[in-house]
Amino acid sequence: MDDTDSMVIEKISMERALRFLTHTEIRMHEAYATGGRNSLAALQRQILEHLINHGKAVPYKRLWLTFVDDLSKDELDQCLDFLLTTSQIAKGINGFSAIVKEPMNAGDYL
Repeated sequence: MDDTDSMVIEKISMERALRFLTHTEIRMHEAYATGGRNSLAALQRQILEHLINHGKAVPYKRLWLTFVDDLSKDELDQCLDFLLTTSQIAKGINGFSAIVKEPMNAGDYL
């Protein structure tokens, strides 16, 4: 890091900054996904309830077709990632299945 008051940006400083951005930019979108209100929370709960009620593994394509009017493919992926990360569903060769009997509340994660 330059400790001078120079208005000239050295090439080495730019290269270092670009390396830093290249490294951090990959996951930068996650900062927006973890703060504030979760706009997908209701759909995550609906997907989980669907899996609980179905009682067996549901293929990805079937989930997408079931919820296509409510969310995009990317949003479905985000919902499934959340449910997997919070250990509410499992992914097997036949699809996704619930591993809880009812949806968890925020306090259950603590």
